[in-house]
Amino acid sequence: MLTLFRFGPFLGTPDASPFVTKTMLLLELAGVPYRAVEGNVFKAPQRMLPYIEDDGVTVADSTFIRRHVEQKYGHDFDAGLIAEQKATAWTIERMCEDHLYFALLDMRWIDRANFEQGIGRAMFAAVPAPVRPIIKDAGAPLDRQAHARAGARTLCPAADRRAGGA
Repeated sequence: MLTLFRFGPFLGTPDASPFVTKTMLLLELAGVPYRAVEGNVFKAPQRMLPYIEDDGVTVADSTFIRRHVEQKYGHDFDAGLIAEQKATAWTIERMCEDHLYFALLDMRWIDRANFEQGIGRAMFAAVPAPVRPIIKDAGAPLDRQAHARAGARTLCPAADRRAGGA
């Protein structure tokens, strides 16, 4: 049976990662039985989740997992679409995964007010309040990377200043 390595449910969603959720939906749509287990990003290929193990084959990245499912299990996720519709779907998928995802990270993690009221409160509730900013600031280099990838530098100068940019 295929094994999906994931983070786990978070704030009422099937997983903390939209890429894991995407993979879960792909497997469900294809009718591929799987078991989901908590993964460890430090042991994961590319140090990211999701990844799968399927009959001794390890596949990382939700896009490559999709290709694996299509090839091995013969499921065409684009069945019934003409070439133009496939191109449009691919464009939207890339936009969401390569840009909007990072904009969401920017809003959740870099904007201090959003962080304190949302994900920071949920994820770091057990950490004493005065220590939370220190822990969050330890991830500042990743914050700046996500901020840059989100394109927020040109969209939100105030957020850029919060992230330590120009």
